[in-house]
Amino acid sequence: MKLSLCIAWLVCVGAAFVFLLEQQIHPFDENGVYLHTQQATLPAFLSLPLKDSDVQVDASTQIRHWLDPQCSCYRFAKSVVLQQIKNAQADENHLVILKSTDTFWDTQGIANRILTDSEYQQTKYFMPASPAATVHKPKLTSVSYLGPHNSGSYCGQGTSYIDIVMSNLRSGFDPQFVNVNESGCFCNW
Repeated sequence: MKLSLCIAWLVCVGAAFVFLLEQQIHPFDENGVYLHTQQATLPAFLSLPLKDSDVQVDASTQIRHWLDPQCSCYRFAKSVVLQQIKNAQADENHLVILKSTDTFWDTQGIANRILTDSEYQQTKYFMPASPAATVHKPKLTSVSYLGPHNSGSYCGQGTSYIDIVMSNLRSGFDPQFVNVNESGCFCNW
């Protein structure tokens, strides 16, 4: 009797845990921001530096990590983004763009930028969700990638889209890929 009660309790706790995790799974572009948008119509704000001091002019590829510290999914993204930045190759320049303050990035010595209210108002119409990444080469006027960091349900699982895009760019192919069909742990931007 005690064993069956214990097993029933474990099953209930496991089911509740799975239910809570599944509540965080959403499509990346849940509101259809890019439902009918082609790459050529992406806003220039994604390609242009926010401030000259935010980017290194000698880096050939800009990788921007769009993060919302208030998002419940941020805890998964934080370590993945940190690892990507620490393992960056010489031709990559990473910038963490934050919707709100988090001193973690400063303590790690990582370039970050907290959006002003005005900048956030501009970005909320073209950034579907967080965590997200954009990749572009400075000389190009289009974005090479916009979407989630990876293919898993949570940041750090699945295949890294950043690595795939960087491999393509190093091979001379600019994918100009807006990846809005993924589902995972995202919060509306």
